[in-house]
Amino acid sequence: MAITFSDRQYLRFHELQTYWKCTADDIRDVVISSQLKPSLYVDEECMVLQWCEDDSESASPGSLTLEPVMQHEGDAIESISGWMYLQEPWTTGPFSCCFHTISLLAHPPKELFGIGLLRFAREISLADVEASGAFMKTEILRFEQARRSAKESSGSTLVDEPSVKQKNSMLTIIGLLLSEATHENDWINENANRIKATSEKRNVSISLNTVKTFLKQVPDAVAGKKQ
Repeated sequence: MAITFSDRQYLRFHELQTYWKCTADDIRDVVISSQLKPSLYVDEECMVLQWCEDDSESASPGSLTLEPVMQHEGDAIESISGWMYLQEPWTTGPFSCCFHTISLLAHPPKELFGIGLLRFAREISLADVEASGAFMKTEILRFEQARRSAKESSGSTLVDEPSVKQKNSMLTIIGLLLSEATHENDWINENANRIKATSEKRNVSISLNTVKTFLKQVPDAVAGKKQ
């Protein structure tokens, strides 16, 4: 018997990867750069934070910093139970980061005070997000719209940048189309010169160094496709 389930309000990490037809590193990259805010179900006590004026010597005029709210005894800790957005990723590697701050809002404005920013007593890694976190569909739609708007304003066509997997596939196709050589350097030089000569015949502007730069990536891409 077919069962109809209600539409979930979020996608897990692997589900978003399938939905966007991209690599895991593609998603990690936009999370680390704060373009896409992941969510985590929280059921613990957290410290309440607010944006306050930064009065340190190195601070620029009017700059803000996060500080715990300590005006009244007992106000600094709050018990949280529900989905929260992870904020302020700290980069720990090329495709890794950690989180200490959460909020009910995906993109809390700094100019408002008392908006419910909270700090974990523990560190949340990007691996934790991949294992037990999610991406709210409202945040996914906001990210997609932001990308479309950016491309429209720049005058570019609405074609997504190729993912790492797609780039490797294109490089592999190029490698299979080009002639083989005994040594890798011979292969690069031989085909780079041939491509450059063809580009000049067809009045296409591309430098020999640019051609060589891309051809150097071909052997690794082809090797990665071998089974």
